[in-house]
Amino acid sequence: MSEKDKHDLVLSDGRGVDFDLSKLKIKEWREYVRSENPQPEDDDAIIAKTCNLTKEEIADLNFIDYRKLIKVFSERTTSPLPEEAT
Repeated sequence: MSEKDKHDLVLSDGRGVDFDLSKLKIKEWREYVRSENPQPEDDDAIIAKTCNLTKEEIADLNFIDYRKLIKVFSERTTSPLPEEAT
């Protein structure tokens, strides 16, 4: 099993990132998607709450890893729930 199969995302430095959306409150999700004036630090804090990275670690990611992180987070929050969750 490769590292990519073990984690939701593998960063360029080899760190695996896993998301746990049960840590995200619906009011935080609404704030994330409805913000008319988004602040990157606020978004980073919301994403950090759901994964094994701190908001400081997220802010220190290179541009490509950050875009990958946002992409996977967005995919996870908009995909249907897995069968075992329903």
